[in-house]
Amino acid sequence: MSEWSRLMQTIALCIVILAVFSGTSGADESWEKSEGILITSDACDFAVYDDYVSICDLSSLLERMGNRTLMSNLSIRIYRMDPEGSLSPDAILPVAEVLYITDGSLRLKTDDEEIRAEKDEAVYIPPHKIRIFENAANETLQFYSFIDWSLASDNNNTSEMHLFSTPEEAQNRTQVISEDQITPLDRGDTDTNRSFQFSRLLHPREGPYAIGFDVGTAHIPSGSGVPDHYIDDRYQLMSVREGSGTISVGCHEYPLAKDDIMYIAPGAVMNLTADEDMHLMVLMNPYYQEMFDYEMPYACDYVYS
Repeated sequence: MSEWSRLMQTIALCIVILAVFSGTSGADESWEKSEGILITSDACDFAVYDDYVSICDLSSLLERMGNRTLMSNLSIRIYRMDPEGSLSPDAILPVAEVLYITDGSLRLKTDDEEIRAEKDEAVYIPPHKIRIFENAANETLQFYSFIDWSLASDNNNTSEMHLFSTPEEAQNRTQVISEDQITPLDRGDTDTNRSFQFSRLLHPREGPYAIGFDVGTAHIPSGSGVPDHYIDDRYQLMSVREGSGTISVGCHEYPLAKDDIMYIAPGAVMNLTADEDMHLMVLMNPYYQEMFDYEMPYACDYVYS
């Protein structure tokens, strides 16, 4: 092969590599080249449902802010309920519903079951359940509701559960999951002070959950953080439960404070640094798989520059 041919081959290879890296994040101009959407604590539009209950349709809000369909199959709402409040949704869902309590105490009645869930606990409600939500304490109750509608038309929507031979009674049981029940995972790199602990509360491959997403919590010590990485083909939604810090998404930095919500687009390079101890709720859709998670140290120095 001649020197000229080798040179042209090298140039072509460099062009391919640059194209791959520039397409990692899939940002578009409607986001002004940003791949993150920040919803501050006072920006969620709560609509009054009755004298005690108000609701923020977070899916619709994110779609309006992002100027595109972001959530597709997933309904995400935030319910806020005053003391003595009660809500009995008319519809009996053909799919599962997952709740995450951010404030207060929830009393949940489903068919012949009654359970109580406290702040920072998750609740799994199987399909086809009559459900009544009640404020169980003399303080404001607030919780997320996640509903994956894509499984409503999937005749095989319990395939994940059957794969692991889960007993039918376990599949149909309402469950409360807390961090105390989970062995946390140590993630990141302690040598570079970029480490955190993650507790996977609900994951379709780790329990009898008929869902296509997963929900977990992260604890990040002050001064530490999440290292540069990106996750292909799935988005993340982070809710700051405690603490503050700075997140970089697509090399755009955003300050994070308590009750802020951050959307991270599929394939977006991100990192996070905690200014004080942080506690996050993290949703990923579709659910997390390690094969789609790629470290990318110093990405902003060469990918987005």
